[in-house]
Amino acid sequence: MNKINYEVFIRKTTIQVYLSKMIKESMLQVTLPIDESFKCNISDDLLHHIQYEITLLNNKDKKEVSLRGLVGERLWEKMDHVSKRNLGKTFKTMVKFNLIPRITLGRKIGNNAQKYNVNG
Repeated sequence: MNKINYEVFIRKTTIQVYLSKMIKESMLQVTLPIDESFKCNISDDLLHHIQYEITLLNNKDKKEVSLRGLVGERLWEKMDHVSKRNLGKTFKTMVKFNLIPRITLGRKIGNNAQKYNVNG
């Protein structure tokens, strides 16, 4: 702790600002493995449901979808805010690593929701 206090004093900042900067800098150096062992917090049942919905979208020629649309309105409304956010982050990471077939990142919409492109 003395070293942190010293660094804060030298930089003429606060502990919160200093630690925040250090955490951000360390996160830039983190790399995630891209392999079959990628773990996620999406249940197998939900993942199968999402993949099934993606195949249905391909049959409907739909080109853009939200995670809410893939999960389904009924289940989405039962989830709390934290669960939705965590699911969204995990799903987006899986899409980035090409772990969800036929889906790529799309645009962000007004409520900051991520849209996904459906590729045939």
